[in-house]
Amino acid sequence: MSFDWNRKLLKYHLASALRPDANTALLQGLAKTALDTRAGRANDRYNVPVFLQYAVGVNFALNLDRLDTVLELGSGYSSLLWGTLAPEGTRIFSVDGKPVDAYDIREPLRAVAHRVRFVTGPTLTREQYRAFYDGQTRAEFLGLPVAALREHLGPFVRPAQRSPYAAALDLPADSGALAPAVDARLFEGGGLRCLSRLLPQPWEADARFCAPQGPTALDGVLAEAETFDAVFYDCGEFSTLPEWTLTSGRIRPGGLAVFHDVYFPKSVKTFLLCALLAASPDWDVLYHDTTTPQGLLVARRR
Repeated sequence: MSFDWNRKLLKYHLASALRPDANTALLQGLAKTALDTRAGRANDRYNVPVFLQYAVGVNFALNLDRLDTVLELGSGYSSLLWGTLAPEGTRIFSVDGKPVDAYDIREPLRAVAHRVRFVTGPTLTREQYRAFYDGQTRAEFLGLPVAALREHLGPFVRPAQRSPYAAALDLPADSGALAPAVDARLFEGGGLRCLSRLLPQPWEADARFCAPQGPTALDGVLAEAETFDAVFYDCGEFSTLPEWTLTSGRIRPGGLAVFHDVYFPKSVKTFLLCALLAASPDWDVLYHDTTTPQGLLVARRR
């Protein structure tokens, strides 16, 4: 694979560090998607690094042998990249419980609506959500022995002083004490504790975004698209795990799974899935971005 965009990103990083008003091609691109760093600086100091992570994830997809169908779980800045950069003819589905008009970047999102199919609605029913979180300690996690998952979890655990999940679990912020503390919370007798037991209040709060019954917005997409070349996972904190069980089998061999928010305890979205793929013989981890508190991981299905 060749990664021309990485060179552009490096050029942007260097130029903006030396000259914040640098007029690079990428900066002009960011301006078109409401991310011009010369306006709204305080907000963009957070948004731009995350946007650049999204760009790297999208760039991996652009370098596939083909990119016919993309599924994005969680709309936003990443949708602008898919809609702007994906080849003509690529089908792009973006599923989110929030309509486009509710976003502060609604105008740029509307501008790519001719390329991106924005599907508004819940991805799961309450029954699907609760069935996944059965409350039991598991000896296996999605077909992988928990011992193998545990071996690969370390890179996806990081101190997070302001994390509500760290506070709920009474986890120390100090990196030296964090690893054993996390291990003690997550694992019990060699098994993996269910997140619904560890974090019952936020888990229940997330459940309110589920549909009382089906079909869901995701069901509609899965009925229309048989396989995906790339799936981008950036939806609800607890919904991503059951969403994975519904969508991962649709990723074609050679296709990509891209994950945002990969670090626990800042997030609970995808850290277990990232460890799973790092340990799985069916996946190759191509890229693990550590440059922001959220992080990004790209894996290819064998």
